[in-house]
Amino acid sequence: MEKLFRLGLNILFFIIFNSFFGCSRSTPPAKDFEHVVVDHNIIHTIHSSELLQSYEYIALETLPNAIIGNVEKLKVFDDKLFVLSENQVFVYDFSGKLLFKIDKSGRGPGEYLKINNISLDSNILYIYDNVQYRILLFSAEDGQYLNTHTTLHSVKEMLFVDNYFFADRSMIPNRYIEGNERLLVGKIEEQELITSLFFPMPTSESINDYRLESYDKQVFWIDPLYNKIYKLERNNLMPYIAYDFGSLNVPIDLTSGVGLTELGEEGKVFNLSNTYQNKKYMVSNIDYANQSSLMVYDMNTGANTIYRHINNHLYHSVPLVHAVYQDRFYKVVPAWEVIFMKENMKEKDYQLTDKMEGFDSYKIVNSRSESDNPLIAIFKLK
Repeated sequence: MEKLFRLGLNILFFIIFNSFFGCSRSTPPAKDFEHVVVDHNIIHTIHSSELLQSYEYIALETLPNAIIGNVEKLKVFDDKLFVLSENQVFVYDFSGKLLFKIDKSGRGPGEYLKINNISLDSNILYIYDNVQYRILLFSAEDGQYLNTHTTLHSVKEMLFVDNYFFADRSMIPNRYIEGNERLLVGKIEEQELITSLFFPMPTSESINDYRLESYDKQVFWIDPLYNKIYKLERNNLMPYIAYDFGSLNVPIDLTSGVGLTELGEEGKVFNLSNTYQNKKYMVSNIDYANQSSLMVYDMNTGANTIYRHINNHLYHSVPLVHAVYQDRFYKVVPAWEVIFMKENMKEKDYQLTDKMEGFDSYKIVNSRSESDNPLIAIFKLK
């Protein structure tokens, strides 16, 4: 009876925007976008010193009760680093000191079975568990458990801004939703008033993994295969940036039987691995024919540059991006990459003294072992 009541509420208040996009195409045409980027400056080789204004490391302390494995998410908020790894959230200050961790696996109050995503807003850490349909709230200041909300649905990904959730259900079946609606927006406490945004499933859905990101209370929905970025608001999905690579675009009529490997062999993959915006740049990790590259779009000038090969000081990691906060970008540097840098320096007999530029970063790299937690690289573009 309770399930029927909830279903009735959801259907009663559901608002379906079937007319937002036409059903005949998988994405809006480029002309509808606020920015259409057609001119691309491709830099085949550059040294990081020409690209970066600053570069530094934070060494996350390694403790017996805080061993970080594969990092699924990195978020930066209020001068704290939030690291999602192995179904736990580890929180560090900018000196690398562990402040607290959240490890509440279970079915009881304040517990989760699977952390599907984390989000930070207004000094609250939101954890979404799509196994139990739970949104858990913790203090971003000290990790204190605050509240749990049960959702009426399961989705692939969920972000939170101003007490609203923005969700992409992807291909997850949902009995409360009819048709192809995949984007959901609602208030956490009033989920019966969910807005469903219509967006047709493209034919290449099996290899086109849309994702949500947020910056400064803006939510972006990213189409990594067709290189398009949308702004997601409470009742609207707005075309924002479209990167057009001409003859190297992935075909719009791509079928689900074609994979990224085959497309890469044809040189047609400009695949947005992820993308982050600050006040000046939209910075993306992009696969250029199956090779990881950095793409920087200057929002002020409209210039777009793809850096195919970035040479570094031997004690620096390639500046790819895993998070953004204010004007700086952040990357997780796992232990295996740190060891690779150390071995490379040893092989080339590369040494710095404390009087030389870059010694602090050099010293941090050389102090780490394969059993240590990752480094966090922080860099600022020129």
